[in-house]
Amino acid sequence: MTGCEFVFLFNEHERGRYARLQQSLGELEAEATPRSPGRVREQLRQAREGTGITVTPHDFRRPIATQVAIQTTVGNATALLGHADEGTTLRHYVRRTHIAPDLRIVIDQLVQQAEADEAPESQLGR
Repeated sequence: MTGCEFVFLFNEHERGRYARLQQSLGELEAEATPRSPGRVREQLRQAREGTGITVTPHDFRRPIATQVAIQTTVGNATALLGHADEGTTLRHYVRRTHIAPDLRIVIDQLVQQAEADEAPESQLGR
């Protein structure tokens, strides 16, 4: 996953606002040389000029940790962020997915079973 893709991950509901920032980050990414933290901040500041977006290198920690945890393990995300405890990473950095499994089939079967159980009883009362 590239730096440009992380911009989209950290704030999905405002994707349109990040088109200019994505383009600028793509230009920076093309250089692909190691950077000092100060240089990263400077280049990020240059990339967001004129976009009206406030983003710092720290803002990338959450989407990066989430992707590392999804693609590998929470332990790897914890190590990457330098945390001593996986709980810190899970509580503050890994985005929770609130997607429940599709249980409609199971629920339908339970309803059908309940209806089948009630049918003989209602026929007895007639």
